[in-house]
Amino acid sequence: MKRSLFIVCSLFTATLFAQKEESKDYVKIKAELNEKIFGTADPFFKDNTMPEQYKNESAVVLAQKHSLESDSKYKFRVFGHSGVKYNFFDIFRKKLLINDQSALEEYSQLNFTKLQSKSWSMVGKLKNYTFINIRLIKSNGTVKTIDIDESAVTIKDAKNQTENKIAIPDLSVGDIIDYYVANYYQEDDDATTTPLSYVLGDDYPILNYVISLQFDARIAIEYQSINGAPDFKVSPDADGGGNVLNMAVKNIPKIKGLLWSSLYRQLPIIRLNYKRGKIIHTDLPTIKEGDVVKANKRYPDMIEATMAVVLNEVCYTAATNTRIFKADRAEVRKAWKEYTGKHPKADNPDSIAAFVFRYINWTDYYANFNLETNYNNAYYPQDLRSQLFRIAKFGYIMKLEFKIDIDFLVVCGKGSYEREDLFSIGDLSILVGTHEGRTEFFSFADNFDYGNTVPYYLEGEAAKVYPFDTKQLMGGKLLYVALKESSKMTLPATVYKDNHEAEIITVKMDAANPQLLTLNRTITTKGSLKKDAQAALTIYEEMARQTAAAVGVTEDLITQNSNHGRNAKKVEEELKSLLEKARIKHKEDFENEIQRNYDVRAKELKSYKILNFGAQADAPFEVDEEFAMEGWVKKAGNNYIVDIGKFIASQIEIKKEQRERKKDIYMPFPRGFSYHLEFILPEGYGTEGLDKLNTKIENETGAFVSIAKKEGNKIIVDINKHYVNSFEPAAKWPLILNFLDKALEFNQQKILLKKL
Repeated sequence: MKRSLFIVCSLFTATLFAQKEESKDYVKIKAELNEKIFGTADPFFKDNTMPEQYKNESAVVLAQKHSLESDSKYKFRVFGHSGVKYNFFDIFRKKLLINDQSALEEYSQLNFTKLQSKSWSMVGKLKNYTFINIRLIKSNGTVKTIDIDESAVTIKDAKNQTENKIAIPDLSVGDIIDYYVANYYQEDDDATTTPLSYVLGDDYPILNYVISLQFDARIAIEYQSINGAPDFKVSPDADGGGNVLNMAVKNIPKIKGLLWSSLYRQLPIIRLNYKRGKIIHTDLPTIKEGDVVKANKRYPDMIEATMAVVLNEVCYTAATNTRIFKADRAEVRKAWKEYTGKHPKADNPDSIAAFVFRYINWTDYYANFNLETNYNNAYYPQDLRSQLFRIAKFGYIMKLEFKIDIDFLVVCGKGSYEREDLFSIGDLSILVGTHEGRTEFFSFADNFDYGNTVPYYLEGEAAKVYPFDTKQLMGGKLLYVALKESSKMTLPATVYKDNHEAEIITVKMDAANPQLLTLNRTITTKGSLKKDAQAALTIYEEMARQTAAAVGVTEDLITQNSNHGRNAKKVEEELKSLLEKARIKHKEDFENEIQRNYDVRAKELKSYKILNFGAQADAPFEVDEEFAMEGWVKKAGNNYIVDIGKFIASQIEIKKEQRERKKDIYMPFPRGFSYHLEFILPEGYGTEGLDKLNTKIENETGAFVSIAKKEGNKIIVDINKHYVNSFEPAAKWPLILNFLDKALEFNQQKILLKKL
């Protein structure tokens, strides 16, 4: 069983392996674990008192411990296999004091999944069990054990798996929940590496945080401590030859409510890889069995080079499996010829790269849809292997078919670790660049990445650049990246005006019911704001049509995919049915968007339409919608009080505990928002309170400006809000608060409609 344990514990979710009837060894291990964990005194879990400094916290983690114990057992030697079975106990224990009603509600019900599994390998049967135990310590010191089997309620029962929920009975403010999740699993010597990761933080303060990892002499270990995390104390294990890695930290502050932060760059983190055998890295000394090595400054270069090596492996495998993409290259060449015949001005190097990119998106996401396609979802993120395959395809087509040079770029994105903290290729993002004419960038992370666009999380970051080259293979040419010819570059970045959302909002009161408002809202988004809007408000069919048109395909989806052989009619009818169901559900997407924007549901969505899908990088995404809202107008005698500030999107409220800040601010990208608001006054009414809608706060971090005026029977308000940078030092937090507070204040403004 391979797992990456990235643990930031707030709510408790566990995977519990058990069959309908527990096996004898399961029952035996269960009893031994309970005695080991709850029956043996642990000094870190001794104290049950709330320190004075945390008396106002919703809850406090009195102790939290991660422990791992391993041992290996020689079975027999098989050709090509060491014949060793490894046994692991991976235990997580947490003791938490409930201090208010909010935490009480959060921890009053826990969810878990119940299974038991066994598998077979060259060294015999491999067991995989997980155990849970919960006890409740009342404020008077009474200890109650929760019977998991009797208290659990089945939510879903599937083959070999049940989803359960369990209520914690008699839980009160002042009580302590003490629980553990213990995984017992066996692995053979399959020469793979297992990653572990620990974040030193929780939603609540932690008084004692302990990590204790024991590895036997057959296991090699590498680890890193970053962002101020302490180092392990390494000592020999009791049997000799193995290692014990210990760490104990006190008084870790809570991380709940930390707005605009970077977990990977700001919180203390421990990462560790262990392997049953040696750990081998290119250009670094081998980590032998029984060795423990801390990552050093050579790791970043090594990890980047490893990513390039993986791409070369993909290029080779893809080439041998596809005969060097012979069919794809021929299809793209034909499609390009037809496209330029209809669009003569497209025939230049810049447009070739953009066309090939669009064509790959078309063939890989849309050209071969089937009955298993999710038609409700237009957004398709890609894992690393899929991205590498598409980059290989793009590279072969560009280099071999169009003779255009390209580069492979690896980057530590803003949502990942700093480059000097690289520890895994999973820390990296990837894209390609072409430099025929002007430099263009292409990302294959999802189907809403557009040509010549750097994803926002990579903007302004340093990239390692590996040029593509070719060499002979199978009578053709193999594409590969030359590791020794790498260089560095800084990726371009946008400004807030590039990432902008503009709304035109017209509001009028219902003649028959003045407390009911009708809003017509036209929204235009561009830049990095566009992707989220597209993902939320488009369906598969719509984006498929747009992508097809971008490569010269104009038929509808059913016509494009009519080659179904003998079952053509049946498949076609089923596809039509799925498409129609997605269109009907589409209305819910717009209703949900209104609720996200205003924090309340519309009374009625009257109409909705996508005006521009934004299928090209420089094209905005535009929608128009009309809906009814209630609750924003109150009658006061013959007059009305209108919550006019609510007509724009809900604004961020910075709570008391968030107003003092020591950590730097990480936002996704610079961005701006503008609203042109027109409120049509009902006949026979004037207005008061218009002056309160005029406000202006501008500084080096951003701004909120609103200008209101009355023209005829309309109140017109123009609002602009923007964030200048994606990163700000903590010292500038008060400047950001200045305009955020003004935006929230505007959100709460009212005007009086007075009967004339």
